[in-house]
Amino acid sequence: MPSIYFKTMQEIDIIIRNRRAVFPDMYEDGKEISNDIILNILENANWAPNHKLTEPWRFKIFKDASLVKLGDFLGQQYKKNTKPELFSEMKYKKTIEKVNKCGCIIAVCIQVDQDHRLPEEEEILAVGAAIENMWLSCSAQGIGCYLSTPGAIRHIGELVNLSEGERCVGLFYMGWKKEGELIGKRTPVGDKIVWV
Repeated sequence: MPSIYFKTMQEIDIIIRNRRAVFPDMYEDGKEISNDIILNILENANWAPNHKLTEPWRFKIFKDASLVKLGDFLGQQYKKNTKPELFSEMKYKKTIEKVNKCGCIIAVCIQVDQDHRLPEEEEILAVGAAIENMWLSCSAQGIGCYLSTPGAIRHIGELVNLSEGERCVGLFYMGWKKEGELIGKRTPVGDKIVWV
């Protein structure tokens, strides 16, 4: 096998094994992520595996003014859907502040196949693969990111137009990562394998 494949595999190993959930406190506050970079990340997402080529992923991009609207929306959803005795002013403010620290947030949605040609689980797995492609693409460029699944995503249609059969599965937070290494850990893969 030519050495270029070995080199490429090593690079893939490094990117995969150094991927981390990077939260907004670790972002360079509000530093812009260019549209070209965002489109490149989503182009990689678009190449995720999917059965019958249904390509079930959909993306709603929040930047600049729309990012502020999203922060307000998430804050209001928290206020509206939290019992008064459980409401925390600090959590409310933090919900909005997290958004304001981002360069971009992408609402990742699933468009369920209207012809029901395959189980919805397969569509969900395909969207998960697209999200992983996004995550790895961000990691390779020094962009911190993570996927959040707050209850507010059930109401995202109040903020953006959703097609029939489309729903939001998560908010993909993105921002330029501050310097510093994040240490990951995993238990040995051998503990999770059975050779049959």
